Amino acid sequence: MKSLVVRIVMVTGLAGCIAPSGWAQKQNPPQEKQTPPNEVQARAQVALPDPSQPAPSNTRYAECTIEVTRETGLPNLDEVSTFVDNTAGQLAQTMVGLPREQLPQFFALKTESRGPTMQLTLTVDLPETANTRPAAREYLDRISRDLLKYLDNTRTTGIDRRIQAGRANVAEAEQRCQSTIAQVREVEKKLRDASGRVDVSPQNLMNAVTQLDEEHMRLEIEQAAKLARRTALTKALAESKKDLEQRVKEDAVVTELEKIVEAREMALKRKRELAEAGQASKEEVADAEAELAHARVGLLERRQEAAERAGADIVSSWNRELMSLSVDENEMLARLEQVSARLQKMRTLVDSLNQLEDLQRRGEDAQSVVREAEQRMREMTERLRELADQADTAIVESKSSKVSPTKEEERDK
Repeated sequence: MKSLVVRIVMVTGLAGCIAPSGWAQKQNPPQEKQTPPNEVQARAQVALPDPSQPAPSNTRYAECTIEVTRETGLPNLDEVSTFVDNTAGQLAQTMVGLPREQLPQFFALKTESRGPTMQLTLTVDLPETANTRPAAREYLDRISRDLLKYLDNTRTTGIDRRIQAGRANVAEAEQRCQSTIAQVREVEKKLRDASGRVDVSPQNLMNAVTQLDEEHMRLEIEQAAKLARRTALTKALAESKKDLEQRVKEDAVVTELEKIVEAREMALKRKRELAEAGQASKEEVADAEAELAHARVGLLERRQEAAERAGADIVSSWNRELMSLSVDENEMLARLEQVSARLQKMRTLVDSLNQLEDLQRRGEDAQSVVREAEQRMREMTERLRELADQADTAIVESKSSKVSPTKEEERDK
């Protein structure tokens, strides 16, 4: 007997596309409702097919190969097998007059997967009995049609899963980015409160720490230098004063003037005693006091002259410098205390600065991840537009005959 072989390609939808959520439901009509098992059992009780059906094709053998190629992931083989078995079992009684229980005897499904491609080979081989309706071609066509709808539904489901996964990746990346930004702001607030600065960028704060450290070192050096100079001046002044006093004492004129002052003091004392005894007048006492004062003035002037000759002007300038150094030291000490306090405070923020730098790097990385995730979503959308008219499921081979090739060979023998 001759067999009929038909090769066709049936376009059912997109190939390896990613569609937005809800796109699959709009693009594909709902799957036909499958017949409940109790209804199939009721049909199984019918011995003969419906007389109103068209005449069968007089085929007891039919074979169909469906090929699925998807970038979005192949359908689950177990789920496909279950669907095909249920569909074939429900249609068996009404289309070929055989009960569901005998399905393994006349229907078979063979599956094979290679990378992104899966092949499904469906075979119908009806027995040559009186109650069997010879409509293998129609029976297999109906199963194939329902299977193509089912595969198209699984395709759109896979697309939705991919788009949902892409959106979840974007949302997760954005959440990590926002979390990192919040941590950065928290550390920046801590640094502002501690440093009293508005600009708390790591570079700015590190520059401030460096400047404070240099200022602290400079003040310490200046303070040490002024302290050393004050100490040296104090020692030099003490030695100079001692030498000056010795030179003044050794001056002959001063010695004689001291004797004159001493004599004038004794004379004044005697005049006062005589005045008390009524033997001297007040004028005489006043004259004695004037002579003593004149002698003292002369002594002081001579001492001043002797001191100047011995270097008293240098001692005086050193005294003035010593007073100035004392004022400068107090001022510098106050500045040093302020700088030391600020420097110590800034040094305690170094760990926070390192944390801020690390968080800023993590924030930049998180923003890059968000941009990459968004770019992938845009690329998937572009891919969807490009593949909108491409097929991913096709019947690559279909054939039928009055008897199976195996039985025909046996008859020929």
